[in-house]
Amino acid sequence: MSQYYPPPPPDGQPLYDTPPPEGYYQPQPQPQTIIIQQEEQQSSDSSCCWGCLAAICICCAIDQLC
Repeated sequence: MSQYYPPPPPDGQPLYDTPPPEGYYQPQPQPQTIIIQQEEQQSSDSSCCWGCLAAICICCAIDQLC
C-alpha cells in the first residue's frame, strides 16, 4: 500500500507558513489561590452532654438486659 506525500514546495519556499508574531502557544496565567476560611460554628456545650447522657442510658439498659 502506498502512502500519499504532498508535492514538494516550489524552490525557495518554506514547507510551512511562518508562525504568527505572538507564537503558536500562548502562556497560561498562573492559577489563582483562593483561601476560604469557614467560620467556626458555635455549638452549645449542652449538646455534648445530652449525647453522653443518651449513651450512658443505652449502656445501662443493655447491661440490665444481659
